[in-house]
Order: sequence, then structure tokens, then C-alpha cells
Amino acid sequence: MAQPRIIATHPGTEDTMPRFATAIIFALALAAGHAPCSAAPTIEDMLSFTEPESSAPTKAAGPKAAKAGGAAPVRKAHKAGSVKDIFTSEMLYADIKKLRAIAGKPVETHQWEDTYYQTYKVGGCSVDVETDGKVVQALGMDLSPVCTFDLDAMMGSLPHVKAHLATFGDFPDGEFFCVCLPPLFCNQAESGRVSMEYLGPHSDGYTIAEPSCNYGNSDSAFDAAYSWGNHMKTKEGEDFLVDGDKSKYKGIAYSLFKNVRIERIKFRK
Repeated sequence: MAQPRIIATHPGTEDTMPRFATAIIFALALAAGHAPCSAAPTIEDMLSFTEPESSAPTKAAGPKAAKAGGAAPVRKAHKAGSVKDIFTSEMLYADIKKLRAIAGKPVETHQWEDTYYQTYKVGGCSVDVETDGKVVQALGMDLSPVCTFDLDAMMGSLPHVKAHLATFGDFPDGEFFCVCLPPLFCNQAESGRVSMEYLGPHSDGYTIAEPSCNYGNSDSAFDAAYSWGNHMKTKEGEDFLVDGDKSKYKGIAYSLFKNVRIERIKFRK
């Protein structure tokens, strides 16, 4: 076997290639079969030596390895529904499971006799539901630019308008109700709600829409409520504003409230 060549170093070059480092590189090269016995490796051979890649197949990381150090499998997030998916004509008297598939579980439930009054949170909106535990019997919601839907999605007899932009005049006709009207002194927060009841035609399955507003929340609503109440007081007396049949004056109410924006709506059969 050829003897390895000793490379002489000049003064000042010992730091770049010490003798013991040369010997170690040479030994590694021989052990790996990099240089044949018939030829001594050169310095260039020694410096270019790299460890050969292993030919053994790489073992795939199993579930245990993934659990220990790898990332957990990504699960698809549940896509939450919106109020537009709930306020449709198909939802009234649908199986309650259909609504819960969109809205999830109720955040609040009260029971009165055989009816459950539930509140669901959907897209930042509070949706009020009445149910017997089997089907959806009524849907209601306070309206806003976020909490809205197309009226005609619920009832085909209604115009194609966003619910939060609708006025009482967008409902063809109906009865008007209010617990307490000005010029009486009323607790507006509790008794200042004016509601309308519109009965849809056969094509809407006789669905009932109940738009409403609190007349203390806007000047237009208050002016309409005051004019309606004052008209009935003049005709019937003050007591009529408390316990009188206000449907007698629904035409006056409709003309006064037709341009007043609704704030809440409920649908039921």
C-alpha cells in the first residue's frame, strides 16, 4: 500500500492544515472506501470527502411520532350559518333540528305551558324562537344593518327589501296595537311599542308578520303615535287609549305609520 505523502508546511501555515487533522481526514477516507489501496489520496481528495448517503429506506413517521412532535391533523372548522339562512319561508314549522344545524344550541330557554321560548346567537344577532320542542313555531329578531334579511324570503307577498330598511308601509295592511299611547303619560320603555299584525295570503301559507317599533326611539314614530292617540282621544275619550278597540282606527294608524321604520319583526303561523 502506498505510503501517504507528507505535505511540508511553511512557517505561518501550520494553522490551516495541522498534521493531526490531515491524518484524521485520511483515515476517514480510507474507511469509507473513498480512495483505493493502489493510490494514496491527495489533499484535494481528503477535503472533498463527504459521507455517503444511506441507502436504507426512510421510515415514515407514524401516528405516535406525529402525536409526539408533529402537528395535529387540521380539522375543518364548522361553518356557522347566518340569519339569512334562518329567516326563510321553509324554516317556519320545520324540524327544530334544522334550525339548530345552523344556529347551534340555544343560549337561553324559558318554558310557558307547552311552549319553549329560546334565544339563539347567530352571527352576532339574537334570534328568538318559539317551539314545542319539535318544530319551529315562530321566529323574531331585533333589526340592524347586521341583523337583517330579505323580507320576500319569508313571505312572497312582501317586497324585496332588507328588513332593517323596511317601513310599516311595506306590509300591505294590518291591525295596529299599542299598550299605551300619547297624549297619555306612558313608560315608553315598557309600553311604547307599536306593533302591526299582517296576515299573509294563501300563497304565504297564511303566515303572520308582526313588525314593530318603539315610538320613543325616533321623532317620526313618536309623531305618528301621538297623532293616532290624539285622534282616538278626540273621538272616543281618554279611556279608549287604554282599553279601547284600536283596530277601529287601523286606517288612520296605517296612514300615519306607513313611512316609519320598523325595528323588530316576528313571523308565526
